[in-house]
Amino acid sequence: MNNRQQLVDTVDTVDIVVIAALKDELDFLFAKKEINWGEWIDLNHLSCKIGALSWSDSAQPLKIAATYAEGIGLVDTAILATNAILSWQQKPKLVAMIGICGGLKKSSIHFGDIVVPELTYLYQFGSYENGQIKSRLKTAEVNRQTKLITRMKNILNETKLKKIHKSAWDLRFNGEMNVPDPKDSNLKIHFGPMGAADLVVKDDQKIEEAKEVEEKVVAVDMESYAVLRTANDFGIDAIVIKSVSDLCGGKNDDFRKYAKFTATEAFYLLVKDLARGNYFERYEEILQQQLAVKDQRITQLEELFKTLLKGATGVDYTKLHDHLAAGEWKAADQETADRMLEVANRVKVNDKWLRQEDIDNFPCEDLRTIDQLWVHYSNGHFGFSVQKNIYIGLGGKRDDDQINHDQIWKEFKERVGWADFPNKFSFPEYDNTSVIVDRDKGFLPCAGRVVCTSTWGGLRILYFRVQTCRL
Repeated sequence: MNNRQQLVDTVDTVDIVVIAALKDELDFLFAKKEINWGEWIDLNHLSCKIGALSWSDSAQPLKIAATYAEGIGLVDTAILATNAILSWQQKPKLVAMIGICGGLKKSSIHFGDIVVPELTYLYQFGSYENGQIKSRLKTAEVNRQTKLITRMKNILNETKLKKIHKSAWDLRFNGEMNVPDPKDSNLKIHFGPMGAADLVVKDDQKIEEAKEVEEKVVAVDMESYAVLRTANDFGIDAIVIKSVSDLCGGKNDDFRKYAKFTATEAFYLLVKDLARGNYFERYEEILQQQLAVKDQRITQLEELFKTLLKGATGVDYTKLHDHLAAGEWKAADQETADRMLEVANRVKVNDKWLRQEDIDNFPCEDLRTIDQLWVHYSNGHFGFSVQKNIYIGLGGKRDDDQINHDQIWKEFKERVGWADFPNKFSFPEYDNTSVIVDRDKGFLPCAGRVVCTSTWGGLRILYFRVQTCRL
């Protein structure tokens, strides 16, 4: 079995998802010899490489998935981030975005400088008023990345930054990239607001728009807001680590490779620090604790549900619930009749019908349980309350000699799909599998099987009992 197949077969989740806007922004990450990368695979609408980082002889390797957007911009990135999170049986523990950004000339920022946004916002969000765009700040929540940013501040000290710069400077002599001379500029890291918009910024005026919204902005890009917003909505830790490849207002790709390199190195240092600090193991412990609490809560809810499935008389509606949940409509209909007879204590062979006094005194709690189960599992299609609304809507009343009850009964049978049964006291037979698709609203339950009085008025009495119980 080749390396790629081993990774695909054994990985049902990953520790880290790395996202880039463009494929080449992952080049230096894929060049990391410490990470055992597989080949590109397509997994649940996600094209990615999966790698394993062995950072300790005693610890499990970290599983990393790296992917990039098919196109630049907020929409493509939001879709990619969503797919990158949902493509695994368990959500990743960390989402990181690496790559390049544009720095602002007036913010003392230089080529290759690393930018980790403490706040990211849309600076072209707002309304169009009087011929002008009126900006309105729309920020992505960053509460989940506060600890990560604190760690970045501790990790990337001046010594580490100089080491990154020197590594890049050494690569420069192999003709691999342009690197600013360490004598002229020191590599720095900036923590501050980053603006995001669906455009490549080449105009100083657009930069002024960004700064107008947030004066302390240090850089702009086209993706950071989408990544942090998506990760936050899924409850996942996230961080954006980018480096300045050009200064906005003047496009210059001379230092693009250098920026990709510094962003990757900063990310890699963070990952190693998190691994040594047992971040991923503690994350797993916290996850297991949360799952344990969730399982306990589910058990409690199940017990509560079982309690609720017992009516005021102690009759158990579990079988009715199970039949309805499985779409076994015919069995559920018969179970409804049997349980109603049990509630009324009419289970003897010669007593299997409900009298008027049985209906008038039928406990509201039991009637509500039966009705809510039918309504819920039929998505509002069936239930006594559904039938009651149809009957009253046709002008039905409980006791009124001035109305034509037989005519209302005829119209009612047509509305609920019982008209094919000409006998006044007959109720329908039906195919269990096609009930929901083919039958009319209110077709079930067929309470007439047990509501058997001298006239069809038993149903009329039942519907007004339903009304009395406020169903």
